[in-house]
Amino acid sequence: MQNKREILKPSRVLELRQKRRAKIRRRFFVILFSVAAFVAGLSYLSKIEPTRIEQVVISGNDTIDTDAILKSVQDKIIGNYVYLFSKQNGLIYPQEAIREHVLETFKRLSDVALDLSDLHTLHVYVTERDARYLWCGHDFNEAAGETSRADCYYIDANGYIFSEAPYFSGDVFFKFYGTGLFNDSLAPVGQQFLSPDDFQKLLDFRDSIIALGLQTYGLVLSPDGEYSLYIAPLSAERPIHTKIEFNKKNDLTNITENLRAALLTEPFATDFKKKFDSLLYIDLRFTNKVYYKFAQAGGVPMISTPDASSAATATPQ
Repeated sequence: MQNKREILKPSRVLELRQKRRAKIRRRFFVILFSVAAFVAGLSYLSKIEPTRIEQVVISGNDTIDTDAILKSVQDKIIGNYVYLFSKQNGLIYPQEAIREHVLETFKRLSDVALDLSDLHTLHVYVTERDARYLWCGHDFNEAAGETSRADCYYIDANGYIFSEAPYFSGDVFFKFYGTGLFNDSLAPVGQQFLSPDDFQKLLDFRDSIIALGLQTYGLVLSPDGEYSLYIAPLSAERPIHTKIEFNKKNDLTNITENLRAALLTEPFATDFKKKFDSLLYIDLRFTNKVYYKFAQAGGVPMISTPDASSAATATPQ
């Protein structure tokens, strides 16, 4: 038995196609309307009072004005996402953008944490950097033992410069001078003086020098990697500022041990105690050798430390 297939006329085929297209269009507009209604509903819900942040509470700041931080936060919760959803909504407020903006605005801050106690109150907890040291410019007046510039800036424990400092008389803070990692086209505030690791190594070296009984007040870094650590005078009237010279290539632990050995070696041990006020410098840049010079001396004495492989003759100046 042969199956019979219905043969549609062209007009009937065209009619079916038009109906199918009309059905697809109706479905598309229904979906589009549903999505638009859903988005409009979400937009409305994002702006209603039960989910809106009404209060911002700032805490943790000691030196930065509370109103200034508050304004910085409000700058980031005013307005909408893509003109539709309120940034003031407690469920979708721009937490990371607020944090980054506040940190960028206030270099003195090291951290910002946000928390909603409810959907209406945003708590902003800030942590201010601790002023540990000063950076006082590129130029150091060795004769005066101080910078030739009046401007100094606070540095935290990680070597980050975060604020201009007032004038301090005396050695209230240990001072750094020189270029470090600076981009001179930018303001010092907000820059890293040295990487945290390199900065900590210099601080550890300074501490090891202090452990030897020498008080320090400043460290000068030259662009070519030569460093000068200045020893504090024994009296305010002392005209000479003694420095310990080393460079970035030195093993700081090794040169500390060299200096320790030199301070126990004659005649330097006795001269150091009796003639310290006339000591110009101690040079630790050379392997297992310590060079030094006193004012009005005819040459540069040299001490070979116990593990030195050979002796050397200093060049007279």
